[in-house]
Amino acid sequence: MTREEYADKITAALNLRLDLPWLDESHEAVVIEFIVWQIVRLLGPAELDLLLDSADGLSAEEIERIATLLSTVLNRYVDLPYVPETYEGVVIQQVVTHVLSYAAKGLSLTESVA
Repeated sequence: MTREEYADKITAALNLRLDLPWLDESHEAVVIEFIVWQIVRLLGPAELDLLLDSADGLSAEEIERIATLLSTVLNRYVDLPYVPETYEGVVIQQVVTHVLSYAAKGLSLTESVA
């Protein structure tokens, strides 16, 4: 699967489930897609496969640790269009946590979009 296909699948699933109340739907989709692309750029195919469909999954503690680390790194280097600086960290954290939540045991991002 190409990085673009990973990004498209993850973005489609998240856009159905994630609500960023201070953005209208069209801007929300742009912001989610932008953050997902940053995540896809940083992760390799094995990690992306884990996000899409995890057989044994990550624990809640592992998800929290990875989400905090990834969110912090992304917030340092990413400027989100349409999002005020005061909300940027919150938006990034929400999207990253949602992406990683599908790596939990018993969940599949792939099945939720199919």
